[in-house]
Amino acid sequence: MRWFNNWRLAIVLMIGTGAWADSSSGALEILNAPETVERFGRVEISIRPSTSESGLSLFDAPVLLLRRPDGFSMELPAFPFQNYERRVLTEGNRQRQWLYPVGECEWRVRFSPDSPGVYTMTARGIGGTKTYQSAPVRFECRPSDRKGFVRAGRKDPRFFEFTDGEPFFPIGQNLAFIGEGQYASVDKAQTIFKRLSEQGANFVRLWTCCDDWALAIEAPKNAWERSWNRKKDRIAILPDDRNTAPGRRYLRLDDAQHPSIPINPSHPVALRPDTDYVLRGRFFSKGSDLNVSFGRTELLFRGSDLGEGLWIDFKMDYRTEPSEFWMPSLTLTAKGTEPIWVDALSLREDGNGPELLWEADPNRPARGYYNQLDSFMLDLIVDAAERHDIYMMLCVITRDLYMEDLKTVGSPAYKQAIADAINLMRYVVARWGYSTHVGAWEFFNEMDPGVPTDSFYEALNSALETMDIHHHLIGTSTWSPSARDCRLECLDIAMVHHYLRVDSDQPFQSAVAAVENLSDFLRKNASAKPALIAEFGLATPQWGQSDWMRKDSEGIHFHNALWASTFAGLSGTTLFWWWEEVDRQRGYVHYQPLAAYMQNESFAGMEVVRLKGKPDALDVWGYRTERLARLWLYDSAFNWWQQVAEKREPARIASAEIPLKDVVPGTYTIEWWDPWTGRILRRDSVHTQGTLLLMEPPSFIRDLACKIFPSEL
Repeated sequence: MRWFNNWRLAIVLMIGTGAWADSSSGALEILNAPETVERFGRVEISIRPSTSESGLSLFDAPVLLLRRPDGFSMELPAFPFQNYERRVLTEGNRQRQWLYPVGECEWRVRFSPDSPGVYTMTARGIGGTKTYQSAPVRFECRPSDRKGFVRAGRKDPRFFEFTDGEPFFPIGQNLAFIGEGQYASVDKAQTIFKRLSEQGANFVRLWTCCDDWALAIEAPKNAWERSWNRKKDRIAILPDDRNTAPGRRYLRLDDAQHPSIPINPSHPVALRPDTDYVLRGRFFSKGSDLNVSFGRTELLFRGSDLGEGLWIDFKMDYRTEPSEFWMPSLTLTAKGTEPIWVDALSLREDGNGPELLWEADPNRPARGYYNQLDSFMLDLIVDAAERHDIYMMLCVITRDLYMEDLKTVGSPAYKQAIADAINLMRYVVARWGYSTHVGAWEFFNEMDPGVPTDSFYEALNSALETMDIHHHLIGTSTWSPSARDCRLECLDIAMVHHYLRVDSDQPFQSAVAAVENLSDFLRKNASAKPALIAEFGLATPQWGQSDWMRKDSEGIHFHNALWASTFAGLSGTTLFWWWEEVDRQRGYVHYQPLAAYMQNESFAGMEVVRLKGKPDALDVWGYRTERLARLWLYDSAFNWWQQVAEKREPARIASAEIPLKDVVPGTYTIEWWDPWTGRILRRDSVHTQGTLLLMEPPSFIRDLACKIFPSEL
């Protein structure tokens, strides 16, 4: 796994110099190149040395030189790829994902051609002092009806659109934590995508920065502690460094403090049944023995009678049973009064093949090491998103790995954080930037808004201008609203998070009022860019899931937040946080009526409008021009709290009037939509000779929506 740092350095050198040494042609091969591909389709190729004498290995990072049909050339970095065999195993009433590494790591390149015509690819890489390259390979890109990548609108930058200009209005939620032990496994996430898509939802915010509880591309996952229970005293440097590299870290076993260390990786380690494995390591002893308990086997390795200060190798053979698919328990125990330091713990199939205990290496860096197992899982999730037409915002950078180093602008730590984050984004862009269904990168989830991150974001934005040939939108989030971040030009999307916290000092009874306040804040500070409420829901004062969510079985607060955010001036719906509860209650049905209303709709170029109707409790929100309007009518005298907590039923509004001023005289069609079913209730034809259009909606309870357009349309 140590090729990550070499990959990072080689790419930086190649991009930074812009020059190539004398090249040796034909020493690299491009494999799996397509003959044809559709526009915005996926091209994925492998790069490998063509001969063992080429001087290249997996330690020498290649790039792909790509010449487009218009003659423009660009460099695309390769990324390290470890393939896995995948099964879903049923154990009792539970299904578990089994991922086993297959073969050695290889270099891959992914991208999406955006112009029809002939492309030419040439691989290049550095080996020692030489540069090697492949023979050129060509493929043809054919026209297609694919919409392309998500962009800020060219006509109206407040809203999203695709490369081809088709509007995109995100309707969706969070699905932040995916992994073993979470509500959403990879397979469950695929099921959720399917359910969302069936109800017309099209967007998900997903974390790849979950540390050790779920997906995390760059995080300090290890086999002896968890992020919620840090035990840093288990890792130590030898007090006498004569026999090892200075500064190297080891697992420390101390009879007084920590006589035993269970080796328990954050990912259950998959094994093949009926297969031989070899567990190896070494320990440094000053008089104690090491007991190794591994599944059905337990061995004692003597250190007490071999002299002081010796490194002692240990080895255990283990054969799995015919139905054994997982690594058994593994515990290291010091026997004696002196500490033991353990190094180079390793588990491999028959002593060869990929390392299975990579999480047990205390010298593996938290930054700069990119988790191949989680990366493979994210590959599966991106594939599922494409199948179900779900667009994603990926929250990439593990905040707590960087936040402390970003507190002093210009410091060595700040500069190193920038360099490390750029390398992470290079890997992420290289691996997933090809996908049109990756709608945006989100740098951090809930960064401290007091940390001076402006320079950090500007540096990453500048790097992405070069690295990300598809120019995905970028954003970030903070743990309280940050006007500064909303205003930054280098961030394409403005975002806030908000929870209706019962019994807190914040208003919580009206989701509509909360959306109104948040929308006003976002549009005050981000008037000309997409803006989203990226987390929303009902929470306790301690930010946990509120019991009121289950009591609101009809999902009134959920429904109101979706429709209010659609018509409040934002660029998409509120993204609900409690995805488990949405799934349990099958809350996806709330998306279907809104998706039906929004089909083929665009608010681009329209003015935000908020009106008062009659009766006085009737609020009207939406968008309009002189000849068009898209409106949502809401009974502000009623909210979820009154129905769920106070057990009061809403009154029917049987007679209402809505005045729409400054319209062009003419005949208009008004479609009245039911926001709870997505059906058109009635069509009216209204003629006005003046500039006032007076509308009389059908009777309704809670809310109603309408579309107004000239009858000739």
